[in-house]
Amino acid sequence: HTPLTNVQVEILKLYAFDLSEPELLDLKHALARHFAKRLTTRVDAIWQEKGYTANDMTRWLNEENH
Repeated sequence: HTPLTNVQVEILKLYAFDLSEPELLDLKHALARHFAKRLTTRVDAIWQEKGYTANDMTRWLNEENH
């Protein structure tokens, strides 16, 4: 058996609460914002490390459309 991660444990604790639909939606949005922020931070760091620019993105987008 694989032990639960800290995230799994915390999410299971949330199941003890009977959230309303609006509260559940707020929770989902909060989780989505959290993970989107983490992803954006990581991608920004990679872009800076690689020296990518907005011009690179524009060029890549134009390559995809041809």
